[in-house]
Amino acid sequence: MKVESYVSYERLKSWFLRRTPASGVRRLPIMLGAIASDIGTARQENQDRAAVIRGRDLEGQTYTLIAVSDGMGGMQSGGVCAAITLASFFTSFALRSRVGARFDECMVEAALDANEAVYDQYRGRGGATLSSLLVRDDGACIWLNVGDSRIYGVTGSDLYQYTTDDTIAGQLGNKFDGLKSRSDLLQFVGMGEELEPHYSPLNLDGYGHFLITTDGVHYLDEHIMGNVVVNSPDSGACLKRLIDVSKWLGGTDNCTAVVFPRNGGAFDEGAFVSHDVYDVWDAFGDLQLYIDDKLIFGSSQKAKASVEDKSVPDV
Repeated sequence: MKVESYVSYERLKSWFLRRTPASGVRRLPIMLGAIASDIGTARQENQDRAAVIRGRDLEGQTYTLIAVSDGMGGMQSGGVCAAITLASFFTSFALRSRVGARFDECMVEAALDANEAVYDQYRGRGGATLSSLLVRDDGACIWLNVGDSRIYGVTGSDLYQYTTDDTIAGQLGNKFDGLKSRSDLLQFVGMGEELEPHYSPLNLDGYGHFLITTDGVHYLDEHIMGNVVVNSPDSGACLKRLIDVSKWLGGTDNCTAVVFPRNGGAFDEGAFVSHDVYDVWDAFGDLQLYIDDKLIFGSSQKAKASVEDKSVPDV
């Protein structure tokens, strides 16, 4: 699917590339979660992007899709690559889910569409990571990962890392001391045809929350991260503390994270304006994206979309 041909993709891409403060923590009371992103201590630009989108599939099944993308440093336009990754991933998933595709297929195909969109523009000279978690209102959950951003499950006292980094060290399980510092990405969104996203169903039992992070946060010792997470009074405070600690301890990368509760995928029916509305949140604001089904399904027509942007930092 050429997601670049849809107006909704262009709207989302522009929104992810808008001017934002250097730091933002946004609480999401409707789902008891939070999103945070910070430029860090040394970067001139925040090349991380993170967002949550809520919508319905063809049968009216409610879902929440969380995604984090980290633009690759040392390559072209990392922030733009991350924005393209999320805009294309969300657009593709929304369109595919509305024609009856299975959720796992939607996740994988949306990641491949994002890969194609970034590759079409940068031809492998720019890229980004992608870590995503899908939670449906019936309790089903799927995670997907490309690169070295991470997804953790949070128990009452510890963290469990679901994803495996697409690096030499990550794939070898840090077994060889001489390779522990090898953080070169083996695959990334934008690399081209050989991309193979990792994905798996996820059992929610035993976990109270889920945490998605970029490497500007999870370079911290996992024991430190776990102590911060389990001792924080709420999701917003948790993310602010994680980012503050990562900066206090010398981190020089952008810092981005999302906390999402186990039961955060369930919503009241009255919370939706209409079947055609997609609610989107990031660390600096929120918007509503309207899509016209009749134009989506036309073989040669673009989707019709409009955006209501309500970007107000919540620090």
